[in-house]
Amino acid sequence: MGSKDINKNFLSRYTTNRVLGDYPPWKGYLVTDSLSDKRFILFSLTAPVATPIAIEDLKMRSYLFSHRGELAIPILHLERSDGEVNFLIQEKEIVPLSKALSMLSQKRVRNELSSLVAKFLHYLEEGLLFNNLSPESIVSIDGKLEILPTAYLLPFEFLDSLYTESSIIDSEVAHTMGRLAA
Repeated sequence: MGSKDINKNFLSRYTTNRVLGDYPPWKGYLVTDSLSDKRFILFSLTAPVATPIAIEDLKMRSYLFSHRGELAIPILHLERSDGEVNFLIQEKEIVPLSKALSMLSQKRVRNELSSLVAKFLHYLEEGLLFNNLSPESIVSIDGKLEILPTAYLLPFEFLDSLYTESSIIDSEVAHTMGRLAA
């Protein structure tokens, strides 16, 4: 069985219940596992074939971030096959940052953001960088702010190869940040 068949089998196992939207460059879906009837959130990224990325590197990044504290959501399953990278997290009701903050009092917003920044700085002190941190990657789960793996899973070099000069991320900034992180 080739890698293409493995990926097809993996994805065919899940039924899409709802498209959650874009978490650039990822796409999010609420899915049901046809074998267990459990629901998960699946994130998928189509990577250019020429873009080098090692699944072992992604698994290492997932482990480092999710085992350092309570800010990063752990990944249950991660795989790359036939130009796609897919990962699963537990089903949770994720509320986008913009919507979550508008539902809170100013004092609670201040407290939540202060807590988020403190946790974020803790990760930086540990030498872990959120290479793709964006408003879409910060969500509210059960009333507390958390960071999706879409913010930390991909290394700078991979992100740089995905974006062009006219995109959201300036490739020169990404290269500079990557050198600083090394």
